[in-house]
Amino acid sequence: MDGDFDDDEIWEIDSPDDWEDIWYSPDLWNCDEDENCPPTELHNPRATVVNKLGFTIYNAHPDLVSDPAQLHLYYTLANTGEAWPYQWNDYSYQTFDLDWCYVGDEIVNSPVAIPAIDPQTTHTSWVSWSPPNFVNDLYPFYADPDDCGLSTEIDPADGEPKYEMCLLARLESEQDPIINAEESASTRDIVLNSNNIVTRNTFLIDPALGPGGGLPPIVPGQPSIILVANNNDEVRNLDILFDKFTSGSIEALTNILEISFVLSPDLWEKWQSTGAQGEGIQEIDTREVKITNMETAKLLDIPFDPREFQPFAIKVTILTSSGKRETLNYLPEEFGFRITHRSSDGSPINKPSNCLFYVNDLNKQTQTAQLFTDRLHCSPNPFSSQLNIRFYLAKAEAVTLGLYDLQGRLVKTIQSNTILAAGTHHIALESQNLSNGIYICSLITETKQLNEKVVLVR
Repeated sequence: MDGDFDDDEIWEIDSPDDWEDIWYSPDLWNCDEDENCPPTELHNPRATVVNKLGFTIYNAHPDLVSDPAQLHLYYTLANTGEAWPYQWNDYSYQTFDLDWCYVGDEIVNSPVAIPAIDPQTTHTSWVSWSPPNFVNDLYPFYADPDDCGLSTEIDPADGEPKYEMCLLARLESEQDPIINAEESASTRDIVLNSNNIVTRNTFLIDPALGPGGGLPPIVPGQPSIILVANNNDEVRNLDILFDKFTSGSIEALTNILEISFVLSPDLWEKWQSTGAQGEGIQEIDTREVKITNMETAKLLDIPFDPREFQPFAIKVTILTSSGKRETLNYLPEEFGFRITHRSSDGSPINKPSNCLFYVNDLNKQTQTAQLFTDRLHCSPNPFSSQLNIRFYLAKAEAVTLGLYDLQGRLVKTIQSNTILAAGTHHIALESQNLSNGIYICSLITETKQLNEKVVLVR
């Protein structure tokens, strides 16, 4: 761990590079499946498996060996109001059913003993840990997100939610003490004031594939859940801010990507109570707000009680609509955006934190999404008793679906000029009265014809 800023440097709130310096330390990363992965292969924490925290400590002194030290490792549920030590140390509470909701704490295997490190040398290691479990009651330490006040009540068709975790590491030694370690402060300030504290508030998005616009996805993603947290001791009205901080054409991004927020029922009610004001947004469904300006967008003037937090989900959808391929030449490989908050009336507040999100491999994911639009999916193939047929319609239209032999003769009519709604459709074909062999499954609509070769083997 080493400081990101020299004494003569100033952190700038409008600098994307400085956001990454604070919230994206390369010296702290997570590995899932209990593996010792390198920093370049980091993963989001997973609640239902044992994870490992990786860390690198650098002794920058040209001559002196460092003292042995203790490394303290913490997690907290990603939120815009992270403050030390409130959100990081024993941040838990009990529900009415006496279940414990663990929102932030020092991990069980912390602190970690760090040996003396030679001059200008690094020490890298890993330690096992288990994130809090709000997603699956079949695994240990489950707490119901509804009872914990953490549920956004997203549509199950959107996929299993993912509760994003922020990580923090504090290196303590007699040689290099932490300044004002026990005082309350924003996470941003303690990182700026110490070269032995680092954080990672960055998350890799698992996007869905689909039409967007509030319609169910073809392939579900994992919506990321974070908290908007008022880290002040007074009632405050806050604005939720969305900002893009990577390069790339806004027009190209809008053509292939949709980002929306699904607000919890309470957060939605609070926002509606002050007029549902915003910039660069559009309401597309109950409690769902689409980002229409990929550069910057805002939800404005939301009232929060002292120290109150409210969850919301961030959905990213790679759009499957046709006609988008011309944008691929102008797409960056990744898209990054941050979410934070500010005071609605401009009055001073405790400094917020930033949650940084990345969507990687945009070109590859866009091409994959296009394939889902333009293909008839038949599985298993070969099949024996039942063939599952899946296809996507961009709009409601008449559908004819049939099974043909290799000579083009109709063997079985599955759908005949049937009006089906927009979205993804699943149809099961039973193999009764069909002979073993090769067939062509054919879908015909007003706008396209799709064919897929299938094999029946009993």
